[in-house]
Amino acid sequence: MAQGGLGSKALVTFTLRNANDYAVKDIEIACTFARRDGSHLTDRRRVIPDTVNMKSRKRYAGMLVGFVNVNANKARCSVVTASRAEFNVTQSNPHSAPENVIAALEPRRQVRN
Repeated sequence: MAQGGLGSKALVTFTLRNANDYAVKDIEIACTFARRDGSHLTDRRRVIPDTVNMKSRKRYAGMLVGFVNVNANKARCSVVTASRAEFNVTQSNPHSAPENVIAALEPRRQVRN
């Protein structure tokens, strides 16, 4: 996370892994931020307007999730929802979370003033 004017910019580096037999797009991630002692501070969501091909991984470095409290020290992110890259008319809910898409945060964090 990098320090900003009114708060901190939450810049996260993570890898999305798509283990499905189809590509996914418009992946929404939710991140929870906490103090060093683990007490909750804030939540942020972000839609990634990109496509992750089937059976592949894609790394995102320094992606802005939003502004968070300056006391935020820990972050945890997960995939909330995504869409199939090729829309299937018979699919009942094209925006449900595919069960095999996983966001893995990388442990390195840089704090800059």
